[in-house]
Amino acid sequence: MSDDPKTSPDPLPGDSWETRLTKQVARTVNHYRRASGLTTKAFAQLCNIEFRGNGDAGPQEIRPTTLNNLFAGKRKSIGLGEIMLFARVLGVAPVALMTPVGVETDSEAWPSGLRPSEAVFDAIVGIESWGSLFEEVAASVALTDGGQEALDRHSAAFEQSRVATIDRSRRITELLLRHGRCKQDLLQRAVLFTAPPASLSDIDINALTAAVRSLASDLRSTREKLRAEGVELSALSSMLSWIDVVAVSDLTDEDIRVLVTRGAGEAGDRFLFFNEGMNNGTPTNSAQ
Repeated sequence: MSDDPKTSPDPLPGDSWETRLTKQVARTVNHYRRASGLTTKAFAQLCNIEFRGNGDAGPQEIRPTTLNNLFAGKRKSIGLGEIMLFARVLGVAPVALMTPVGVETDSEAWPSGLRPSEAVFDAIVGIESWGSLFEEVAASVALTDGGQEALDRHSAAFEQSRVATIDRSRRITELLLRHGRCKQDLLQRAVLFTAPPASLSDIDINALTAAVRSLASDLRSTREKLRAEGVELSALSSMLSWIDVVAVSDLTDEDIRVLVTRGAGEAGDRFLFFNEGMNNGTPTNSAQ
């Protein structure tokens, strides 16, 4: 009788690529679950709270035994919905569960073998290209009876049709990454404008305002480029919503400070920025 285990969180001989990938995702989810201090039961309860909040019926709810089976390596596949749900409950980006960056060194995101986790992460978020298999196929497969010419024709047609699509996808991905970083950096600085007066003595207001101006200009430019790509963007939070309304270069330093602090006090509500509205995209009065 073989002493080999029938189930394991780690790959076993005979596991398919999908099963190995599922186990990797399960190990990563379990890592974040433990790091969050959640028991399996508590994790299941939080998942079900999310289900109920969406009005979904009970049969879809996750049981602790379901999670235990996943973490024990008994599952052969995992759904995208589960990954999205787990990411929501754990408070991490879904890509953090799909690629074990900071958890495991390598990732088997493709059937063709292990690659560094950070390289897989870059490919999934669009920083690096996924590449094409045509060159590898041509180099490894013995093609006869005109097969090479057919492959060349197919490859040329494929490359011609995909270049524009891939380029647009990468542009949008890079813009979205910049968009997110700008918003995060801006919000961190905007909060400083609302600090108590005693704390403001430790802040260089001029440098802070200059940083907000630069980031706001970059964010507005990025949003305009995303709209030009056909991306529909949600409204900015009240502390930043003025960026979509006025040209940042037309604002004085005092305008920027007032807009940010006024927005912070509006608790997410949009507000009027100028007494007399806008004139050709520029303010006709100081911000109030």
